[in-house]
Amino acid sequence: MDPRSRTLALCHYVDDSGSENTRFTLMGGPVFSQKGSFSFSYQWERICDLRGVQLPVHMRDFARPDGRLAHLSDDERRALFYELVYLINSNKAYGLTVAVDNLELQEFFPASAFRGYMGAAPLAFLWCMILNHIMVRDHDRLDRMAYLVARSPNYNPLVTECYDFWKSGELRIGQEHTGALAFDDLPKVNALQAADMVAWANHRKRSGGSFDQGFEALELLTRYVQSDVKPSPHLHFEVTSESTRKLAEILGAPARQKGKKISLLGLIPAEVAELLADAKVDHDDSAS
Repeated sequence: MDPRSRTLALCHYVDDSGSENTRFTLMGGPVFSQKGSFSFSYQWERICDLRGVQLPVHMRDFARPDGRLAHLSDDERRALFYELVYLINSNKAYGLTVAVDNLELQEFFPASAFRGYMGAAPLAFLWCMILNHIMVRDHDRLDRMAYLVARSPNYNPLVTECYDFWKSGELRIGQEHTGALAFDDLPKVNALQAADMVAWANHRKRSGGSFDQGFEALELLTRYVQSDVKPSPHLHFEVTSESTRKLAEILGAPARQKGKKISLLGLIPAEVAELLADAKVDHDDSAS
């Protein structure tokens, strides 16, 4: 077989950053080749061991003064993150994050009516699937995109509904570019810890936060990084108010049948699937 004809099996490792109390909720992380997962995990553990950091690496643990890793000095943080960021960027195919404005979401999906039916994290994940669909569709050597999402009781059921919703659309238009969906615990999967870092860094940047006190290297997870060895692209998209409004119109009001919740996300209309599938991935920072 011609090596140039082989397809690359990819997985998008996804975690969230932000909450209802922040302006944005963001979902995303690195896209890695599945064949390199063991090597990446080994190198991640090796770096942390050499730096005297006990796994898992979870960004909330660095919060001072009470975080589990709050005792690390700025220089110790800086050395750790420099190596971990380099490892992520040298192994990823690309990074992808999507941000949803929580105030705009509330305008079209008010919590009083839609809690348990739609949320910012599931909506951001839906856009991750749409954008990855376009990337795979437009690059012949990419195989279907699999997803491993950090386990969360707050949104995992809705993430699954978004996944089924989008898969139904791909089936309708005959473009099946989305692979399997799975969930796992962040402490058990080093690539999900990398996703936590990518999500945290992009949320911090979009919220106007600074990268100091040892976090400087994390800024390199938020943009295209040129390298003589391997360029490291990152794509960030902010879901527009107009696209959220259109989705709300398509889905309509939530409903229950004999007290039982009926999923808001049924079969995606064919014309909507075709419209989304015809979209392009641009180099600006918005999804429309």
